Amino acid sequence: MTSSNTFKKLLSIGAAMLLAVGGSLTSATSASAAAATTAPVVSSPALVGNTVSATPGVWPSGTATGKWYVCDSYSSTAVATSVPGQCNELYTSSSNTAPITTSTLTIPSISYCVTICTSFGNSSTAFTLRWIEVNGSDISASAAVPIREGRSLSLQNPTVGATSVTLGVSNGCNFASSSLSAFSDFTLIVGGTAKTISSVTTTSSNVVLNFSGAVTSGQTISVSYTKSIDPEISCGPTSFIRNTTSALTGTVSSGGGGGGGGGYTMTSPASYSITNNVATANDGVWSGGTPTRFWVLCDNPHNTPATSIHMDCYPMALTQNGSDERGTTVNLAADVWMGFSGTRTLVSFASKYFGLYVQNMGTQYVTATTAGPALAASVAEPLRALDALRALKPLPAAVQPLVPGFLALNKPMASLGGKVALSAGDFTGLTSAKIGDKAIDFSLGTTGNISFTVPQGQAGKTADLVLTFTTGSIILQDAIKYVAPLDVAKVGVRPIAIAAGAKKITEEVAGQIRQAAFANVKNDTIQCVAYSASNSAAAKAAAQLTAVQACGLAVKANPSLKVVDVEVIVDKLKARTQGVGIKVYKADI
Repeated sequence: MTSSNTFKKLLSIGAAMLLAVGGSLTSATSASAAAATTAPVVSSPALVGNTVSATPGVWPSGTATGKWYVCDSYSSTAVATSVPGQCNELYTSSSNTAPITTSTLTIPSISYCVTICTSFGNSSTAFTLRWIEVNGSDISASAAVPIREGRSLSLQNPTVGATSVTLGVSNGCNFASSSLSAFSDFTLIVGGTAKTISSVTTTSSNVVLNFSGAVTSGQTISVSYTKSIDPEISCGPTSFIRNTTSALTGTVSSGGGGGGGGGYTMTSPASYSITNNVATANDGVWSGGTPTRFWVLCDNPHNTPATSIHMDCYPMALTQNGSDERGTTVNLAADVWMGFSGTRTLVSFASKYFGLYVQNMGTQYVTATTAGPALAASVAEPLRALDALRALKPLPAAVQPLVPGFLALNKPMASLGGKVALSAGDFTGLTSAKIGDKAIDFSLGTTGNISFTVPQGQAGKTADLVLTFTTGSIILQDAIKYVAPLDVAKVGVRPIAIAAGAKKITEEVAGQIRQAAFANVKNDTIQCVAYSASNSAAAKAAAQLTAVQACGLAVKANPSLKVVDVEVIVDKLKARTQGVGIKVYKADI
């Protein structure tokens, strides 16, 4: 069945359900309870690592339930009676399916949402926080509170003769200017005597306090910063330099060195070592706190360390649905999974770049990456040119026609088994085939191509393919690689901003649908979710018809997708503003 036929069938089913219950193509209106007389309020400021609380709204009747939402800078900031656009529920982790509903929240350094997963303070997008309540069919959303990250200062000990003191900024800082007017908010003491700061300049991610009179060996340095009179020192739309909680202290040395205080800073960089294809993490030395780590794989090389995660780097996991790999050691010889839970892809180290990510209370550090090919099990001594020439052996004549077909065997096979077609290569003369010790049926085409059914196997294991021809047998070692089958229930649902039962799809909504259709060019399957405002047959049929139309537009945009299902879920809140959800994934072979 083609994608087009599947869509037509689903459309006819949705329309039939709607007409059978006497419905129309317009969405049903739910009974409305009395609206909130006072909207909920979120305490401010909302700083990463700090706790905020929500004061519930005031309702004349009924019982309201609330949860936290993260919104981007394009969303309205005023109180609202519906879920504003570009707002997403906040989760405790990338794999958690229940949003956060407690009225107090410690703002995490990373948000986990359906369509937003980013580091607060490290993005050019100014994210905001809302508490949104639902009471029957009524909604009350608090005003949006900007989420900001306060970054700490650390002292770099000056050397003898210096006429300035340099302060590092945790996590870096994108200063708006090379000079700052924040003179009076800094206090500088050298050798027990207060110094007059003549100017404050910036270089890279550092603040430089300039003064007259060179420092001498052994003098003590003390620096404090408290925002008072001068403008705030901003590091971009989402972060700023916070006050020092205690004086930053150090000593003038003859050869330079490091200093610290006022926040958790890395005094010795994180790193990792590799022995026999096992990587061992060194989290670095910190001024305080407890660092956390996870191993990353990147699509491109990064030859120098960084203070934030690269856009092409993703967490690594040892299983498709397991946790991000955070162990002190990791085996680099095995194939691993790359990406976030629910959307991971099986990869080998030979095709990616490997590194270590460490963070401590908002301060991040990413090591330089190592190219996968450098992680071979062993490196033999290079052959001399003449020896290399003598070592070359021709490919056996019986194997040469089969080689083009072997490329298709590189793809992992779900442990449930499935069909494999080798359209390339010439397998003429094949009389029998086995996978492991099991004989398999095969079909030999007129051009020498073959197709066969792979039996079930154990995830993480491999099996040999034995091909017997009239001239003899050939064994392809580890030709079949079994992996765990895809858990469709854990595939993320991309919300589409359309009301359940809507007949018309606007260009803005169509753009969201097309974007979902091309989330990954390797995907071949689409499943749509219809959110209904009530459990009535008419409402569910109208919601399903809207979802069928969205699925159809996605298939039209990306004909390689095949529609497998349109599921209906009763969810009053989502039915009003996110009436359709789309899952797109690559089905098991």
